[in-house]
Amino acid sequence: MKRSIATVTMTGTLPEKLRAASAAGFGGIELCEADIGEISLRDIASMAMDWGLQIDVLQPFRNFEGISSFQHERNLDQADRIFDRMNELGAARMLVCSNTQEQALRDDRLSASQLRDLAGKAAKHGLKVGFEALSWGTHICTFDHAYRIIAEADHPALGLVVDSFHTLALPFAWDTIAEIDGSRIAYVQIADAMKLDLPVIEWSRHHRCLPADGDLDVSGFLAAVLATGYRGPVSLEIFSDALKLLPAGEIARRGMRSLISLERQIETAFAPGDDMRVSAAG
Repeated sequence: MKRSIATVTMTGTLPEKLRAASAAGFGGIELCEADIGEISLRDIASMAMDWGLQIDVLQPFRNFEGISSFQHERNLDQADRIFDRMNELGAARMLVCSNTQEQALRDDRLSASQLRDLAGKAAKHGLKVGFEALSWGTHICTFDHAYRIIAEADHPALGLVVDSFHTLALPFAWDTIAEIDGSRIAYVQIADAMKLDLPVIEWSRHHRCLPADGDLDVSGFLAAVLATGYRGPVSLEIFSDALKLLPAGEIARRGMRSLISLERQIETAFAPGDDMRVSAAG
């Protein structure tokens, strides 16, 4: 299992975040657009390479699917420009969030078709797209709904992004995640959270925490994901007001310890013949 971390999880400038991730032993990062700032894309790519980091994901691309045909064409043009930026960065995948606009269209076939168009564009650039159901998405808010749309789109450059917070924060059964075709999972994001009586968007954006520091069944979630055969990157994506009081290096070190502990917890829960071992490679 490749251990990764989102730049939004850490504090400081982007160079400070990259340095901290590398020093803590992470092998990859999710690069958030807001962290790029005035730094040139080539400089970011060079820094990541120098510190042994792969830019796994550039995120987010919001409100892409479930839209009018006119807006769809505009979004595809925007995506082309982003794909050019991704190639300059050396980023492997674009993360697309489910539509949260009130006017989003409830039409799974339309969403699938629009995501298929996006994946086709990505493939021409040698890139891929990951689609994530936000827990407050207007129509698509669960992993299984997103998975059905991805299956309908049926494009090799399109996969599912599963996030432990978005999955576990909602009062819906999630154990069927183990039945997903692991080859269709593009990326896995991990976050825990204390149970709080808050709107899910506020809970998500301010009160996530590292695995084992909260109340969510993160180990069960990751075990179910690994049961699909997925062995790609697992990334810490923690939006936390409390964690942001710490320096980047401390956040990264705590994050690495939490992931290692999570891996060991999963490994001990299965018999030796169950083939649930996770690689210790960064």
